[in-house]
Amino acid sequence: MTAQPQQITIRRPDDWHIHLRDGAMLNAVLPYTSAVNGRAIVMPNLVPPVISVAAA
Repeated sequence: MTAQPQQITIRRPDDWHIHLRDGAMLNAVLPYTSAVNGRAIVMPNLVPPVISVAAA
């Protein structure tokens, strides 16, 4: 009988709900986030907020 694995390793997880900010906070946090996560679904927290397609 073959032994069953006792653990799994997730090398580059996905972040399905990450909030990004503007300016210095974005520059401080994003390098760490991108170093750990392979993909992300971004929820922007911008000032001013994007409220129209034209503003995007």
